[in-house]
Amino acid sequence: MQQASSSEARDHARKAVDDQIEVHARAILDLKTRLNTLTPVASLPPELLSTIFAFVPAKSFTEHYNSSEIVRPYRVNTWVTVAHVCRHWRAIALSSPRFWSYITVTSKRAADEMLARSKKAPLHIVGPVSPYRDGPRKVMEELMSEFSRIHTLRLAGSSQEIQDLFKMVTAPASMLESFKLSDMSSYYDEPEPVILALPAHGVPRLRNLEIDGFPFAWDHPLFCSTLTTLVIHGRIVSVPLGSFETFLSALERMTNLQELELEHVIPQAPSGPPSCKVTLPHLSALRIVASNAECRALLLHLTLPPDVRYYISDTRGAQEPADLFIALQNQLTSSSPMRTACFDEWGEQVSLYGWRAALKYTTYPNPRQPDSGKEPPDLQLEIVTRGPSSAPLRTSTIFTAVTYLDCRLDTVEGPLYHWRWMDVFAGMPNIRHLSVSRNQTTEFLEALSHTDGDDPLTLALPHLEVLKLTSVRLHSRKYSWPPELLDAMVDALIKRCHYGSPVQVLHITSCPNTCQKDVQRLAEIVPEMHWDGTCPVDEDEYFEESIEVDPEEEEVADYNFDYGYDDDDDDDDVGAFELEADLGDLMFDGDLLFGWH
Repeated sequence: MQQASSSEARDHARKAVDDQIEVHARAILDLKTRLNTLTPVASLPPELLSTIFAFVPAKSFTEHYNSSEIVRPYRVNTWVTVAHVCRHWRAIALSSPRFWSYITVTSKRAADEMLARSKKAPLHIVGPVSPYRDGPRKVMEELMSEFSRIHTLRLAGSSQEIQDLFKMVTAPASMLESFKLSDMSSYYDEPEPVILALPAHGVPRLRNLEIDGFPFAWDHPLFCSTLTTLVIHGRIVSVPLGSFETFLSALERMTNLQELELEHVIPQAPSGPPSCKVTLPHLSALRIVASNAECRALLLHLTLPPDVRYYISDTRGAQEPADLFIALQNQLTSSSPMRTACFDEWGEQVSLYGWRAALKYTTYPNPRQPDSGKEPPDLQLEIVTRGPSSAPLRTSTIFTAVTYLDCRLDTVEGPLYHWRWMDVFAGMPNIRHLSVSRNQTTEFLEALSHTDGDDPLTLALPHLEVLKLTSVRLHSRKYSWPPELLDAMVDALIKRCHYGSPVQVLHITSCPNTCQKDVQRLAEIVPEMHWDGTCPVDEDEYFEESIEVDPEEEEVADYNFDYGYDDDDDDDDVGAFELEADLGDLMFDGDLLFGWH
């Protein structure tokens, strides 16, 4: 009995201590809360904090689903941590319906909780529609019951399942402004166009419409006059989209379009001149990915404002792209001329970029990195090089006013064997700054100093002042061989001086096999010379006497020699083996499991 009473006494004493700890803990929390009220942010009214909180999920929602990154579940709804800062912020967040109105369907419990807390606020919903997962489908059915207050809706899944989902909708789409449909079925399937069972009231506030692989018809009521942004990505496999006349009729209804992006969805146009033209007076950006004939047909049937930004991609490679140049040239007749141009290559594709602003050659934007913070191009023309790619440049007026040109083309190796510098310089006579990257043949220098006979008035690029060469091999691959471009460059520069149009500034950057002696030869001709000092091998080898080499040994040596660097076959084999092993590990890495956008 004595032991039992002693044990009860200890329990009472422990409980008393625990109660005191709890009292002091609450006192500390109260003191911290009072301390938080003394911070400047705590002086803001709750209404203002609630408005600020609403921007947090909106920004996260936009960044995740408007970017090219894959959205992973662990990155969804991270904005909820705003409600975990303090009790005051949590109370305000819980009483702010707009804070909970951005719903990405990951689980039924989370979606139900956020739907309840959003009350009557406009909803922004991203969700999958799959016949193999009952959970997300049931959640989407509950969310679609609130269709009348949905502001943004992005659905991905089977086109048939999405159609069945819309059959349950009875409320009008009175608040819907942004709508995206993505068909996640097999890419090579050819489903029939789906007519969504939209309410009779239609979509009076629809502004942004995106269709990604989803089958549709051009006479669908979604293509309405309220649209400002239309983005449609079709499939290369044939899907009946309607006639070209129906397509033009749909464009005529969308007179408020500001951005138009069409990829593999333009119907075949009838032959002959355009019978009518569609005017889009507010358009600021046009992006077309289609065959040469489809791109040309659309351009011929449109009347656009003069300041439109163009992205034209010929995906099938026309033998003669001159017709596309003519159609584009007609659109650019009334716009400001291109002052800056950049030519780049990627595989068998040549990209032609143009800017209406005169950019300095040292600060060219990188067209392949549109998020670099620099000005995007006003014109981007993608051509597959299966024919004379440079021929249309001779007669085209698109780049006639260009003063800054950046060429990133390798005309020695690769698909650009049809590239002719004569055509480029003939169509761009006002160039003052010329930057050339990658290896070139002597044809480049011959074109640089070309004249008709000995007439100085016919000299190519008469206004050229600055020439910049980057990664251009001026010398042969071995110093014991005769120079390749160096002698031709000396002759071209001297000829330009002789005809009264000398190059004033010459930049030599990262050019292999270039030594001090070579630079001195060029500096005697050009008033201002800039060289980065690149010299991959010993200069003294350049002055050694040529040694006769057995032809078989020379062939083997040439095979293993590139740009002045010796290659080790054994190292290459090891590197390739390690690379394959790394790729094998990555293929089974759980972090690379693809989600949906």
